[in-house]
Amino acid sequence: MINIAICEDNFKQRDYINTIIENYIIRENLNMKIALSTDKSADILEFAKDHEERAIYFLDIHLVNDIGGVELGRQVRTIDPSAFIIFVTTYSEVSSLVFEYRVAAMDYILKDDKAKMKTRIEDCLKEASDLYFNESRFNRIITVKTSHKILNLRVEDILFLETSEKAHKIRVHEMNSQKEFYATLKEIESQLGNDFYRCHKSFIVNVRKIKEINKTLGCAIMANGEQCYISNKYFKGLVKCLQKNT
Repeated sequence: MINIAICEDNFKQRDYINTIIENYIIRENLNMKIALSTDKSADILEFAKDHEERAIYFLDIHLVNDIGGVELGRQVRTIDPSAFIIFVTTYSEVSSLVFEYRVAAMDYILKDDKAKMKTRIEDCLKEASDLYFNESRFNRIITVKTSHKILNLRVEDILFLETSEKAHKIRVHEMNSQKEFYATLKEIESQLGNDFYRCHKSFIVNVRKIKEINKTLGCAIMANGEQCYISNKYFKGLVKCLQKNT
């Protein structure tokens, strides 16, 4: 879930921005929500400090009786270096000021044309969503506690998982290594995401790491040449999942 924070001291403008964002989230079924909509920079800074997750900020450049949008953006960037910051402004020339403050804004959206404003806001939401969830998928970590140590498994590195010959253990296959620990496939499956498919009662495969499927042998040939078994019951489902994710 991506949180969105809006700071605009003109109520009508803020309401218009809220409406654009809410409608687009619903229409595109995005995993986002407006977590804060305010006219006070202090609320934005408090929000940034209280939320560790990367967020999207729509900031008005000209905040009356406040620190100003560019300075607010600079402070948000200090708190959250990875934040998506979009400035909404009536001024066409703000890039040099933003550069001076080292904010690294995602976009500058002018208020003078409502149709273009709507399109630009929607474009920013789509781009932020694509970036966020691609990065999340490739960098997601599963932490597994064993009796002797803690294993951090990078989800993108997993080729497939299988139940081990040892009772109550599973084996994780990576490109050049294997790891075993006490757990069940059911416990791990819920943490893996849509790139993974239960292709056998004893196997879960990362469909993005499949090199080819051999129906005769009843297995998927993985990127490193290993074989991950597929039961007849799950074969058609795996093919559909593979088509969807490639």
